[in-house]
Amino acid sequence: MNFIFIHILLLKINVIFSNKKRSNIQNLKKNLIIGAVINYKWKKVAPFIKSYKMSGIKNCDCILFISNMATDTINKIKSFGIIVYNIPKYYRNKKIINYRWKLYKDFLISNSYKYNLVMAVDVKDVFFQKDPFQYYIGKKSFLGVAIEDGTLSKGINKKWVIKAYGWKLHRAIKEKRIICVGTVWGTIDKFIEFSGKMWQILNSRWSFRHRVIEQAVGNFIIYHDKMFKDCLVTSENDDGPIMTIGTRKRKEIYFDLNDNILNKKGEVASVVHQYNRVPAIFRKEFNKYCSDLLENKVNNYFLRILFFIFIIFILIKLFYFF
Repeated sequence: MNFIFIHILLLKINVIFSNKKRSNIQNLKKNLIIGAVINYKWKKVAPFIKSYKMSGIKNCDCILFISNMATDTINKIKSFGIIVYNIPKYYRNKKIINYRWKLYKDFLISNSYKYNLVMAVDVKDVFFQKDPFQYYIGKKSFLGVAIEDGTLSKGINKKWVIKAYGWKLHRAIKEKRIICVGTVWGTIDKFIEFSGKMWQILNSRWSFRHRVIEQAVGNFIIYHDKMFKDCLVTSENDDGPIMTIGTRKRKEIYFDLNDNILNKKGEVASVVHQYNRVPAIFRKEFNKYCSDLLENKVNNYFLRILFFIFIIFILIKLFYFF
């Protein structure tokens, strides 16, 4: 009897220490923000890079897959602690919005042991205000997507779905809210599953034949195929940490005293996407994160004007001389 009691006690102690060990290993892992860009100058990526550093995101790697960018721009990106990988030549002639899913999948399969959560984002129209991962600490096996204003029943998203899947299948999901694949996040397992499925479809003959847009595929596999119905997490513009404001009315975009964009609950959004589609917002946020670039632009214009005046002055002098 005593032997059985001691055996059970030892088993419980072993379980406690095993759980603690797994917890410690989990805590050592980082989160990951990942993106892909080609042909961009520093001005295009500066709001993304600078806001990432200013947002206070901790215990996180930020990785960019890049191609055809100036050495000076690459060096500036690296100076902010961003990890850069060159896109393999094989993929450089393909659409980046499609093949980025393969880049993400392959990287995460090889490096899954390093990370807890991952967020894939567009680069040219995204900025950070605070840590988006804080809302999902400890959440098990999930895929997160941001919801845009409006439904798939009209606009460009309607055209994309019909172009890919036809009118009949569009009718099946047309009343669903728009899922934006410009920001997708989750645990490593579900993200690998999602990115793998996206690439499988986008790299098919069917996709090439119909010139399929990735957003149509993302909405279809989530709404119609219901692949992630048991693990899907969404972020709405009204109350979520990730906001997609491209179709949001200007009067429905709120700010605090520090020019942070707020959701309708009055909370500072962690990530803001599609801000460049609203000119007033773009100017405000670009000035917030990249005022030095604006100053340089003004200085350059001023120097050009002075140079132009100088040339005119020389020409006038030469004219009178001859």
